[in-house]
Amino acid sequence: MRKFGNYGVQLERTRDMDIQVSFETFGKDLRYAVRGLLRNPGFTVVAVLTFALGIGANTAIFTVVNTFLIRPLPYPEPDRLVSLFERNVVGDERQMSVAPGNFLDWQKAATSFDSMAAAGIRIITLTSDNAGTVPERVGVCACSATLFQTLGVKPRMGRTFTSEEDRFGAPRIVVISYSLWQRRLGGAADVVGKSIRLDGEDHQVIGVMPRDFLYPHRIVEVWRPLLAGLPPQQQIRHDLHNLSVIARLRPGLSVEQAYAELDGIASRYKKDHPDEATGKGANVIPLHSQLVQNVRSSLIVLLAAVGCVLLIACVNIASLLLTRAASRTREIGIRAALGAGRGRIVRQLVTESVILALGGGVLGAILAISITSVLVENAPAAVVLVPAGTAPIDYRVFLFAFGIATLSGIGAGLFPAIRVSRADLANDLKSSGRSTTAARSHARMRNGLVSVEIALSVMLLIASGLLLRSFLLLYQVRTGVRVDHTLTMNVNAPFASYREPAQRVALLNEINERLRNVPGVKSVGLTSCPPCPEPAIFSFITSMGGPSCSGKF
Repeated sequence: MRKFGNYGVQLERTRDMDIQVSFETFGKDLRYAVRGLLRNPGFTVVAVLTFALGIGANTAIFTVVNTFLIRPLPYPEPDRLVSLFERNVVGDERQMSVAPGNFLDWQKAATSFDSMAAAGIRIITLTSDNAGTVPERVGVCACSATLFQTLGVKPRMGRTFTSEEDRFGAPRIVVISYSLWQRRLGGAADVVGKSIRLDGEDHQVIGVMPRDFLYPHRIVEVWRPLLAGLPPQQQIRHDLHNLSVIARLRPGLSVEQAYAELDGIASRYKKDHPDEATGKGANVIPLHSQLVQNVRSSLIVLLAAVGCVLLIACVNIASLLLTRAASRTREIGIRAALGAGRGRIVRQLVTESVILALGGGVLGAILAISITSVLVENAPAAVVLVPAGTAPIDYRVFLFAFGIATLSGIGAGLFPAIRVSRADLANDLKSSGRSTTAARSHARMRNGLVSVEIALSVMLLIASGLLLRSFLLLYQVRTGVRVDHTLTMNVNAPFASYREPAQRVALLNEINERLRNVPGVKSVGLTSCPPCPEPAIFSFITSMGGPSCSGKF
């Protein structure tokens, strides 16, 4: 036992010495690689910039992918949040907006959810009593009092609605966004209790939401109770599909169980009221999946495309490293003659390529940060995940950048290093690196790398061409509506001045007659579903799965 113990001590000491030697060897390789690269600044700059292009593009797209597809929603227990829709059981439409009557029925009868909330948006005019203050159009969300509870979000200041305040005829109260508080109210500490004027009516501010709260859309800056502006006769309607509905599942319940219960409720109502709910059912989809469904495929395609760019960059670097290694044949031969093994030579050359890749990774990360905000700001969907112009950069992004930089350095340098280490170094040393056989082998290797690079470039060009062709085909789709020489105008009559339906009808008729008399106008029509709606509203309505028509809240 004693000898065994001594042997164990000796084995441990030997292992420690091996680790120490390995670190010393790696340090020597690192210092030698840095000195060698500094002696050849032209090659180093070209290689680092090439790596920076490929790694930067990949890091930028991955940051967007991480923001939309990987990161959880910025709410407590986001996996329990789901979107609720009506669906047409006789067709293939599975994400229809919800009617107010159906929402209230689901809210009362469903037991699969801790809470359920509905919301709808419209654009109204914000005015002020202060002289010189310019009126502006702001997005207003009419939402049930349970919206903030369902999402698990608390206001930055003040409070949110109560169920007593979410009823028809209740006092006019609003919760405002952080940006509106700063922009229009100067960030006043006593904002709670003050009034703002929306469409000519005063509303009391009872709370301010946090800076990053955006639901249900990035344009929304005011939230007010849903039922307070919805007459009782409209609250029971099952044919006015204009609400987006979310819910929080009870702990332990699955999406499938909630779907079965909700669809059963919808089916029973359809059976009892066939004229009001013909062909309608219900659908339950995880909220995160629903928010990113319009961008998921595009982001995956973009990630694959920039992956090809990185491969092309690696092939370029590999070709440069092969040429550089061929010019260093005498140096490598001397090292081999002095006792350097093949593995040591490969490790030295790969260390140089990894240093180049890490340098390119640093520049690429800086490039990615500068362009990611632009990509996020112009995202066509998932707009409620992050504020405009921002992209959260967390540990996943840094790990990704470091990982692809390291792998790219190894991938670009390993093949040339192995090829050089297999050469007849003794013969190359004697001929001072002018061996015809070596030159031919290097030429064949460079030709192979060029072939791979051309193949990848052709694949990337074909993919880009197919995407461009798809875009052109979508642009040329005949919708059945002529939009050339057609102008649209959004009319929103202030409710305070036009309370009665007859007043609003008279206003629209007057606008219609005046437009007909404008020189050059051929015809005029009034509709709540324009063929070319405002882009922001259109993107919201399509992302929420509803039609482009919306009711007044």
